[in-house]
Amino acid sequence: MSTKRATKKRPAAKRTQRSQQSLLTVVIKASQWARGKKRGRRRKWAGDTNSLLNYDGSKCCLGIDASVCGLLDDQILDKPMPTAVTDTDDNDDIVGPYIGAWKQKIEGEDGDRHEAQELAVDINDDEGITDDERIRRLRSVFAAVKPPRRIVWRPDL
Repeated sequence: MSTKRATKKRPAAKRTQRSQQSLLTVVIKASQWARGKKRGRRRKWAGDTNSLLNYDGSKCCLGIDASVCGLLDDQILDKPMPTAVTDTDDNDDIVGPYIGAWKQKIEGEDGDRHEAQELAVDINDDEGITDDERIRRLRSVFAAVKPPRRIVWRPDL
């Protein structure tokens, strides 16, 4: 007698529908996106990378994601990476999962595993690539973190 339990498989359509429900959509608008060379006032952190939220109101890709996840502007202003964000009593249940998602180690283009936030920052601030290439590369990083994110690109017309 077998002790193996029979498992009922869900139809493919339902599996796809459920996975799409947990997918976060991050809309990146060109006019509000800080990428490439640092924009505006130099931040207090070392280096010239863009902050999650810069003083001029622009956000890097991770800052846009932070807003989608429910973080407050005060929490992401002048922060270089998700791990620099602190929680408040109002949304400490949001900050932990946000930071955890970007601390995950994922495979980079070089085949090695890196923190997702480091890969995203490197791509976001790379001055040697076009926006189309930047979006293509960021999409693979955003799709690899858990929960996965889908980037919608809105170039200014």
